[in-house]
Amino acid sequence: IVMARHPYQTGLRMVKRVSGITKDGRFFLEGLNPLESTDSHSFGPVTRQQILGRVTSYLGVKDWKHS
Repeated sequence: IVMARHPYQTGLRMVKRVSGITKDGRFFLEGLNPLESTDSHSFGPVTRQQILGRVTSYLGVKDWKHS
């Protein structure tokens, strides 16, 4: 699970699961809620430069926008 920059909404950070790596080294990101998630199914694989880091902990914050 990684935090990455959204490819089209530059100020948006997203937490997604890496579900695959393409032959050219790009990462296919997948959301946990396929019916409501924006992920590589809609914007395609992302580059390594778009990945900010690996998620190692969850602090239990429910609303990331207002915390």
